Amino acid sequence: MFPPMDMVFARRGSGPPLVVLCGTGSRGRAWEPVIGILAAEREVLLATVPPGDLDATTTALALAITGLDRPHIAGWGFGGLVALEAAERGIVSSATAIAPTGFAEASRSSLLLAAARRCAALPGMLLERLVAPPVTGSLPYRAGFGGPPPVPDDGSAFTGDLADVPVTLAWGTRRGGGAPTCARSAHARLPHVTHLRLPGCGRIPMADAPRMVAEVILTATAAAERQRVAIAG
Repeated sequence: MFPPMDMVFARRGSGPPLVVLCGTGSRGRAWEPVIGILAAEREVLLATVPPGDLDATTTALALAITGLDRPHIAGWGFGGLVALEAAERGIVSSATAIAPTGFAEASRSSLLLAAARRCAALPGMLLERLVAPPVTGSLPYRAGFGGPPPVPDDGSAFTGDLADVPVTLAWGTRRGGGAPTCARSAHARLPHVTHLRLPGCGRIPMADAPRMVAEVILTATAAAERQRVAIAG
């Protein structure tokens, strides 16, 4: 679990506040060239969020940004999932999630359920062979016949609808970048938010194309600010 007292920010740059949630180790360092670009236009509040409990981490975030007027937020992986949850709770003005976790398992479960349903239409003897032990303990059997569905490694899946806060999800297009299965799952779950592809990027787009990632974040935050002004006016 990620206790509230451990949510510590490093500040860079000046301008409207932008919270950036980094992973640990080299994944955190991969953000460095992106932070440099963002800090030219924003006050970047950089925090490390190792994968853990989504509710506890988002609660820690809410406490840590108390006093800020609903800043923008961006994150990658589990940090992206936390950014989406922060948007769902309405504690940020916009959220940009780069290849967030929380969608892969929903897509995988749908595929497994479809496979199980196809199996159910097979002749009896063949079906018995397919579901005989040890196969009955397999994921397709459990997903299709009432067993517990698989869960993400961090134990969290995004379940909100993001109806009130501008949100952008961006995915790398190279193998391992989260597309197409995760991106398709996210689009099916949240068709009303902005979905982008990051050409030439893999699992860690910040390392592959830092300027592209920075532009995605800055464009999303600027659009959210224009929308906020228009609504207020």
